[in-house]
This record gives sequence, structure tokens and C-alpha cells, in this order.
Amino acid sequence: MGYKVGDIVRMTNTYWYGNNGESREDIGKLYVISEVHNGKYEIRKLSSGSTSAWWHDNQLEYVREAESDIFEQLDNIQDNLRKKHRTMEFIQENFPDHMPATSWLYLFERIGYDSSFNRNGEYFILHNDIMQLYPVFDCIFKKDLDKALENVDKVFKPSYADKYKNNVIRFYNELNVS
Repeated sequence: MGYKVGDIVRMTNTYWYGNNGESREDIGKLYVISEVHNGKYEIRKLSSGSTSAWWHDNQLEYVREAESDIFEQLDNIQDNLRKKHRTMEFIQENFPDHMPATSWLYLFERIGYDSSFNRNGEYFILHNDIMQLYPVFDCIFKKDLDKALENVDKVFKPSYADKYKNNVIRFYNELNVS
């Protein structure tokens, strides 16, 4: 069909087609086309403003044209969610199963870790970082500093471990020492 920027579309299929049990929960949800690249689309979710790229015509279905201020509305929604997802109250209530990328990146920031996801946007990289660092944060939230520090040694090279240990101790104390 060929969509244009500002078209509201419904997702009708995902990249993954469910071959490996991937989530298909976005099917049926509404998005707006935000960019067009050689016949592929970048879309933004109407409920959150989040962006996803490289969608094809056969994965989307035209619904209607968006209002003229749709991108401003989505920016506001996204900013408000980002602020909420960067609070320790939200993170502690949702750790680890219901945490968006913004929350994980905030936790990484708190211990001084800069995920390469910040530079390249590849969710595979973020997923790997989460899997590696999850045990550290799990121990912090379970108030087991010694185990958290042991996990730092397992995750980071010795030349970096001390830096991260100091940051983990500081973060742990901020959360657990009143």
C-alpha cells in the first residue's frame, strides 16, 4: 500500500511470527508512521510513544490519518512515562519482570555502567546486559551486599570491578541505609 508519515496503522503481524514463542501482544495495537525508509517504516506506539523500526506493509493495516499534533502528543506521553520509569519506587515495584528498558538503563546508570545499547539501540545488546547485571541488582534489592559484590566480580573484568564495586556500595547504601 505505501504508508506516509502521520498515518495511523494497526499491527497485523510481528517480525518474529511466533516461531520461538515470542510475544505477539502488539498485534492489533495502534501506531503512527513516524518515518519511511525505502519502503520500510518506523512506527510509534500510540499508548506509549515508543519507537520501533523496519516494519513492512504486510505487517501493518491502515486505520486513519493522525491529528496534526500527534508527534507532540506522543513526545509528552513518552516523557511522562520515562520520568515515571526512572523512579526507584516504580523500579522496586516492578523489578524484574515488568521493567521497561528505561528502568534498566537507569539502574545501569546508578552503578556507572554505560550499556552499548545507548550507542546502537540494539535490544539484543540491552537484553545481554540485563542478563549479565540482573544478579547484581537482584542482590541489592534483596539487601545482600556481599553477594552483589561477588556478582560484580563475575560480570566485570578485574581492572573494572573495583570501580563498579564502589558504585554498587554507594547505590546499595542509598537504597538501604536510612
